[in-house]
Amino acid sequence: MIKKYVCLLAISLFTFFGKAQLTVTPTLNFTALAQNIAGPGISISNIAYICGTTTGTVVATGAGAGTFTYSGSNLGISNGIVLSTGEVRDAPFAGGNFADTQFGYNYNDANLLGIEANANHDVCLLQFDFVPVCNSISITYVFASEEYPEYECAGFNDAFGIFLTGPGYAGTYIATIPGNIPVSIDNINDGSFWGWCAGPNNAAYYVDNFTAPNSQIIYDGYTIPITSARTITPCSTYTMKIAIADAGDW
Repeated sequence: MIKKYVCLLAISLFTFFGKAQLTVTPTLNFTALAQNIAGPGISISNIAYICGTTTGTVVATGAGAGTFTYSGSNLGISNGIVLSTGEVRDAPFAGGNFADTQFGYNYNDANLLGIEANANHDVCLLQFDFVPVCNSISITYVFASEEYPEYECAGFNDAFGIFLTGPGYAGTYIATIPGNIPVSIDNINDGSFWGWCAGPNNAAYYVDNFTAPNSQIIYDGYTIPITSARTITPCSTYTMKIAIADAGDW
């Protein structure tokens, strides 16, 4: 999901549809999604996307992308955009249900594969140029997966990336936790289910929605809101790419 301000970019990645405190509006308008991220008054251009079966298309109307609002207490973000490797309409069902939609589309994005070598299944990617009016950006995101918690550290390392290109950056991965650690199910988990992990990995960032699932979000695990900030040059052109993909069993 992605939340925005005039001088800030704020991004959260999740999958949702309308129900109770969570409302998602699926959309094919990726230009509107990019503008939603950048905020009003920020110039955007060169929008590109991959989300579904072929480059530039989606499987069904808004299947893997949309906007959201949320008024509950579990997610920690109130509004923004949604990118998903599956149907966004699955997301608001209670935890313990299973979101298993597979678009069946593989795409090799070099930046995303640099994080996880198998992360090229059911790709949903949004890229756009923007011209900031201030000297910093802030990015807030939530990452969720149905691979939690059973397949942590077991070869199903679903991952996503937020990449920045422009003055001072060359496809730089900017969605990290302290230690420059990429966000993925192997890197953020409680290590408590089958014992594939040697122990918990950055568990302070992890929300267990499997042991005692809430009624608002379907995914068995997700991160707390994580914010990354970067200094940029005002009035210069930057490219932001947001990509999410399944790995292993896709």
